[in-house]
Amino acid sequence: MSWTEGRRRPICKKVMFAPEEWERAERLRQALMKESLRAAIAYRRWGEYARERLLYPVVEMPRVVLASDPEVFKSELHQIGTNVNQMARVANMSGAVTPAQLDELRRQLDRITELMEGMERAKEEMEARGGERA
Repeated sequence: MSWTEGRRRPICKKVMFAPEEWERAERLRQALMKESLRAAIAYRRWGEYARERLLYPVVEMPRVVLASDPEVFKSELHQIGTNVNQMARVANMSGAVTPAQLDELRRQLDRITELMEGMERAKEEMEARGGERA
């Protein structure tokens, strides 16, 4: 009689780890076990943990950290928005827009474009680094 007969899981696979790989795998299992009682019970044996991670992988979202402080972008955009709103109010009240006001509006819109391009560059740099701070 074979050891596989009558077993619910008759397929056995052996996995080899380098010492540092094993330490990392065990740290991940221990961290998960600390998170919840269910995990602590379910993953007492390493095979249960490995089977579940292989069959039901967890998609972990990388932590996103912008290269620059988002509050700086928010503050500058708020300031520009306030300026544009004030110019629009004056234009609506007077019924006319001076060339100087149009030039200022263009400068404010150019600044918005610069900020948006800076945010895009920061996002691309962050994605290239895998979402981690430089």
